[in-house]
Amino acid sequence: MMRFGFRSSFAFSCVLSKQSMGQVVSALQQPDSFACFGNYGGKHVPQTKADLGPWNPKKKELNGILRSYVWSERPLLFPKRLTEYYQGPNGEGPEIYLKREDINPGNLHKINNVVAQALLANRLGKKRIIAEMGDGDGEHGVATTTVCAQYGMQCVIYIAAQDMERQAIDLRRMKSNGAEVLC
Repeated sequence: MMRFGFRSSFAFSCVLSKQSMGQVVSALQQPDSFACFGNYGGKHVPQTKADLGPWNPKKKELNGILRSYVWSERPLLFPKRLTEYYQGPNGEGPEIYLKREDINPGNLHKINNVVAQALLANRLGKKRIIAEMGDGDGEHGVATTTVCAQYGMQCVIYIAAQDMERQAIDLRRMKSNGAEVLC
C-alpha cells in the first residue's frame, strides 16, 4: 500500500492498494486519444504537439546544441571570498557556486529555453516562430531572434505600442537578427 497526501488549509490522505496504485500510475503515464491524462483530462502535452511520439530532445539533440552554441555546460565558479563572507568564523555556512549566464550569446539566460522551443518547432515542420515581448526587459524577444537567426527560421515579435520607446535597444537587436517586429 502507498499513502498520498498534501498539506493545505485541510489535511488529505488516501491509501491505495497495489492494484489501484498500478491503475493510477498507468493512467498518469499514458495519454488517451485526445492526449489527455487521467479522469480529469489533465494534459502533459497540448493536442497540437501530441504527434511528437517518444521524441525527447534533452537526451541528444538539445544537449548537443546547448553545448556547441550556448556553451551551457560551463564549470561552476567558486567565489572563495564571497563564500567566506557568508560563513561563520568556524567555517560553517553555505558554499556558494556561480554559473555565468552572462556569457551566453546575447548575455541571455532565456536562450536555453528558446533553443528547445526552436527544436520543437523544427520537429513539427514549422518555419517561423512567433513570440510576444511583454513588459519585461526584452530578453525573451532577443533570445528568440538570436536562435531564429542561428537556425535560419523566420521570427515575428509582437510588442505593445507603449513599450516601443522603452525597449528601443532590444528592438534594434531583434531587427538586426532579422526579426519582424510588430505592435
